[in-house]
Amino acid sequence: MSASEILTYFLDKLLVPFIVINLTLLAGTLAIRVAVKYYRHHRHEKMLYPMPIKDKAVFKKYVDIAGRTSLLFVCLIIVGLALLFVAIKFEMRWMMPILVIFTLILSIIYFASTAFGPWYIGIGSKSLIIRHNASEDNITYSDIESIELATPAPDARCTFGIPGSSGYWGVWQDSEHGTYTACYGRRSQCFFVRLKDGRGYMLGCKDPDEIVRRVKEMLAVPTAH
Repeated sequence: MSASEILTYFLDKLLVPFIVINLTLLAGTLAIRVAVKYYRHHRHEKMLYPMPIKDKAVFKKYVDIAGRTSLLFVCLIIVGLALLFVAIKFEMRWMMPILVIFTLILSIIYFASTAFGPWYIGIGSKSLIIRHNASEDNITYSDIESIELATPAPDARCTFGIPGSSGYWGVWQDSEHGTYTACYGRRSQCFFVRLKDGRGYMLGCKDPDEIVRRVKEMLAVPTAH
């Protein structure tokens, strides 16, 4: 099968299902974000994500996220789909595969950001809880070596993850903290957790001072006055 035949098959058989699936996923993702925002306000997250948790948060602070990057991704996806419809209408066959790939990549990034973006940092009876939109990580207090207020270094770079969309998450690296797992919304609201095995976590929420103070109390570490 030649390249032109493959393109013709794709445009005739797969293009419409791709557009429908993409629009459905986009609508579903937006619906999840609206639901998450609603349930965050009413604090009924168990109704949205009925999954078992290792430790229940008795105190939590939500992540403060600037929505500009997420809004940019949504706008670019919509623009990509709109251009795809224009290309179909005017039979610009050479442009269609480019727009399909462009829209698909943006959609994957946006969907992944929605799933793994930070939600809140919680204090449990056994662990420090890192809650994402669709999952949860727990750091047991016995594994923590130190916790302090911090800011990502100016040379911080993302080695795996999506910077900015639904907050900062993934694997990051900088000259001050080395390699660490990031999960925060704003650089000015961060604190750094170093584990006894050397791993690091750059976390953030709306009141990092209170989280740090409470964790130090759990670790029986006196806070500075």
